[in-house]
Amino acid sequence: METDEHPIVAMFRKRAEVLEARHAQRDPSEAISRLAIWISLNIDKLSSEDINELTDIGGLLLREQIRRSMIWRVK
Repeated sequence: METDEHPIVAMFRKRAEVLEARHAQRDPSEAISRLAIWISLNIDKLSSEDINELTDIGGLLLREQIRRSMIWRVK
């Protein structure tokens, strides 16, 4: 059974391919900082649900960054 990819996930995938082709920085710290700045600049325009979703995303990114840094230290 084949499932269609969500259009936004497809956009993420295409963007990831562009970033990979440009050899963009892979440190998630910049993405986390950019998300935090964007949220702070737009917080008055965001619903509480939007803020919860975006901070969940930021939390997942931060948790993954911490996990990867711990694995890197072990290696």
